[in-house]
Amino acid sequence: MDAGPGEFGGGVINLTTLAIPTHPFLDVSVGISGDAETTGQMGYDYYGNKYDWTGYGNRDIPPALADFFASGERLSAGNVDSAAIASQLVGRNNGIVQKIEEIPPNYSASITGGNTWLIGDSELVVKQVRGEYRVKDAGLKPLHAEVRSALSGFASWEIRHVRREHNKRADELVNEALDAAG
Repeated sequence: MDAGPGEFGGGVINLTTLAIPTHPFLDVSVGISGDAETTGQMGYDYYGNKYDWTGYGNRDIPPALADFFASGERLSAGNVDSAAIASQLVGRNNGIVQKIEEIPPNYSASITGGNTWLIGDSELVVKQVRGEYRVKDAGLKPLHAEVRSALSGFASWEIRHVRREHNKRADELVNEALDAAG
């Protein structure tokens, strides 16, 4: 079934990083933008609530709209009580439109940070990687050397022990990565 005008309501984007950060990082950015059509021009706005500037998570879906979403109906089908939806969407904070003499520019800010840390469910291996225990098995020595060599490329790293009964999700993620690698 094709969506008519105004029938599409959003989407999901799954972003997965392809690289592991080799250095701890903290990125901060601030931006300002505007356009000739709205910025500095007369316009209209409404007061939603004091958290509108965050851009998400501010309001619950009204019951009539939730029922509409659950029904799977299209607005154009004519079976939707649009008056009930509208009455629940428009309240005292957003029902009054206010005239603004000069629409301000758009502002943005973001902060992103990260570090690399490893987890392992074998306390022995974790302590061997940290250098707290020696690797005695001749067959494991080349693997241990390979791990230590790979870790030398990181500015800093940390390895943590997680007991096996607490790492079910980690096992699932490892299996997904191994399956994807083919």
